[in-house]
Amino acid sequence: MASAHKHLMGGGMDLPGVQPIFELYIREGTRRLIALLSGEFFQGPLPKIHVVITGHVLHNVSLNEKLIVFRKAYSAVSSGGRVGSFMMP
Repeated sequence: MASAHKHLMGGGMDLPGVQPIFELYIREGTRRLIALLSGEFFQGPLPKIHVVITGHVLHNVSLNEKLIVFRKAYSAVSSGGRVGSFMMP
């Protein structure tokens, strides 16, 4: 998404130990647009943002935990914001 829309800035949120993997995944041309926010989805609120896209965070959690993540996501997005989910193969 960052490669196709250079005017957007974004970030990933994951546990601090994921940073090296995150850095390898991000393409060199998009590093200035994307940052990793260290955090835990189940502790505290998500930062206020325009769009939340969840990915692999939902693959190994219970239905109740999925609902918690989506409630926090909807609370975090600004008016007119969007929440979505995807999983890469």
